[in-house]
Amino acid sequence: MAMSSSAESNITLKLLIDSKEKRVLFAEAAKDFVDFLFTLLSLPVGTVIRLLSTNGMVGTLGKLYQSFESLSDTYIQPNVSKDILLKPNSSIGSSSLATLLSLTNSSDTSVGKKLYICGNCRRSGSDERPGARCTNCSCSSITTELVYVAPPPPDAGVSSAEGGFVKGVVTYMIMDDLEVKPMSTISSITMLNKFNVKEVGALEEKTVSVGIKEGLDLLKASLQTNTVLTDVFLGKSGSDERPGARCTNCSCSSITTELVYVAPPPPDAGVSSAEGGFVKGVVTYMIMDDLEVKPMSTISSITMLNKFNVKEVGALEEKTVSVGIKEGLDLLKASLQTNTVLTDVFLGK
Repeated sequence: MAMSSSAESNITLKLLIDSKEKRVLFAEAAKDFVDFLFTLLSLPVGTVIRLLSTNGMVGTLGKLYQSFESLSDTYIQPNVSKDILLKPNSSIGSSSLATLLSLTNSSDTSVGKKLYICGNCRRSGSDERPGARCTNCSCSSITTELVYVAPPPPDAGVSSAEGGFVKGVVTYMIMDDLEVKPMSTISSITMLNKFNVKEVGALEEKTVSVGIKEGLDLLKASLQTNTVLTDVFLGKSGSDERPGARCTNCSCSSITTELVYVAPPPPDAGVSSAEGGFVKGVVTYMIMDDLEVKPMSTISSITMLNKFNVKEVGALEEKTVSVGIKEGLDLLKASLQTNTVLTDVFLGK
């Protein structure tokens, strides 16, 4: 599998198809596609929702994202930027993303990342916004901007021009459910028996191109089905993290001096809040069954009865529930699977 020479840096992928059953048995892939798949694990939930659009999400996380996006700034804490959740940064640096499909905007990677250092002692650093007070010499604030350099691979003692996550000397087998394993001829043959293939003549080889559209389709399908390859290709339903990066200002030195991290000041430094979190606590909020969030209103609550076609008010019951770690995990799981999250978690349906 190799990179295409087209403007959109596509990746080619070889599929083994059972034409009789109309399914992909497995794919043969090189490093670039495997790196792309593993990069999906690093994408923040907010980025995934934005990439797929709120309507493209299974479950209710899209609705949750949309309600936070539309929530008036009146209800948002003064020291919170909505982009923290709506446009979060990816957890891996641009050096790891260099060989992958560019699914996200530069704001999702470390490209254009802002870092600041104390101009006086040069021992404390901050990100996102300048102006934090230096913890080493409180007479100065952290305002000197640094040039961001992506960190080296995790094993700084071993140099690799490949980048990414896996080695390029191996060909990989990608199963229909995206399980990844090194390719083996014997394993490939035994797979035919596992898939109960009776007619070898029904097997077909197909080479496909994977670009941005296919990459998004793979991401979406990975959240919805166990037959990802079949559904997508056959049409069924400073530096951070690690020291050792090479300095761009004086190439004779490497970036190894550790800084004391100081949290950046709030966007509006003149306003502070002791509450923390994202929304204000003076308001009661209404959480719909699909996790849409909105400020509580008595009139809105009553009109909701008509929306839900409630005929007998006497059938309505009030129930107080406790939300702990177990319920929190249940809510997370249900939000990825259904539009009736609260019903499924607290009524057991």
